[in-house]
Amino acid sequence: MKICILGSHDIVAGSRGGTVYMAEYLAEMGHSVTYVSSQASFLARLRGGAGYRKPGVRNVEGGIQHVKPRTFAPWRLAAAADRISAGGIVLGLNRLTERMTLPSPLRERFDLCVASAAGTLTLVDRIAAQRYVYRRNDVLGGFAGVPRALVRLEWDLLRSGLFSLASCVNAHLARDLEQHVSGLRTNVVPNGISLGLYETAEPDEVLLTTREKNVLFVGGVTHWVDVPLILDTARLLPDHRFHLHGPWHVPVPRGPLPDNVSIRGPIGHTDAIRKMKASAVGIIPSGRANEGRMVVKPIKFYEYLAAGMGIAATSNAGEGLEPFAAVGDGPQLFAQAIMDAPARAARYHADIDAELRAMDWKRIVPRIVEI
Repeated sequence: MKICILGSHDIVAGSRGGTVYMAEYLAEMGHSVTYVSSQASFLARLRGGAGYRKPGVRNVEGGIQHVKPRTFAPWRLAAAADRISAGGIVLGLNRLTERMTLPSPLRERFDLCVASAAGTLTLVDRIAAQRYVYRRNDVLGGFAGVPRALVRLEWDLLRSGLFSLASCVNAHLARDLEQHVSGLRTNVVPNGISLGLYETAEPDEVLLTTREKNVLFVGGVTHWVDVPLILDTARLLPDHRFHLHGPWHVPVPRGPLPDNVSIRGPIGHTDAIRKMKASAVGIIPSGRANEGRMVVKPIKFYEYLAAGMGIAATSNAGEGLEPFAAVGDGPQLFAQAIMDAPARAARYHADIDAELRAMDWKRIVPRIVEI
């Protein structure tokens, strides 16, 4: 089959996510895959900066064609324009730019187009495909910086009859769609895990020497991550080292950090796995802002388990995380969860292994797109 996947993560930049894994396994199955990452905006290019990535088409490892389209303005500008009721104007300019500059690989006809809760959703009705599947892995309106016009577009597309299936990561998201979109068929397929990467990656040699005291966070630091909780908990556990890896989408804390907290910034996926395998505990410190996202088990939960880590989480991190994870709210209880987490991972090792085997992307992807 000829398949187009509209994601957000940039494979060329080393970014990973569910749509990237989907692209990789569909290509491995022998399908012709075109993967579309988040757009490069004209205004961001004028502004410059290290974060800007050029638009274009590249062939990447695994036989995937990687497309980074052009657009007019970054979504944060459209979100800011919402304050003066002009977000729809920015969306219109973006849609016009995308139509006029649509890369040639996206002008071809596909057997299947998979869209997701991301900015590339604006491209889905520009793609000619025999069948369309929507992968609902999150609540689009729950992201900071997402303009209201994009959320409205999402619902308009879902109600248009374009999608033959909405594949949701949990039952909450599926029920929400069924209540708001009449006649849309849904299925429930959780996110998966690339077990092969975790089985072959070697632990980071430097971190490994202090593994039992290493506490790790890997992922984007957004408004739903409780940063003050991390810092306050670190002060209660001065003999532990807290390593925070990932891009910051909120302001980095000002002033001196606790001596045992290191902010490392973005990290490649393979390097992240090596850090995980050299750490005892992975944390999921979700705050109140995570409420309403309908999260059950985030992919980070499975990534930490696959790396052999114990997990400490807050009650806002998801549902059904226990008994594999230790759960605690507030600095005192979260610190205790970090202390208890390694023993839980050891106690439930066999059950964790069985659940992970069932969550391998090789089993998950065909269920998502029903092929």
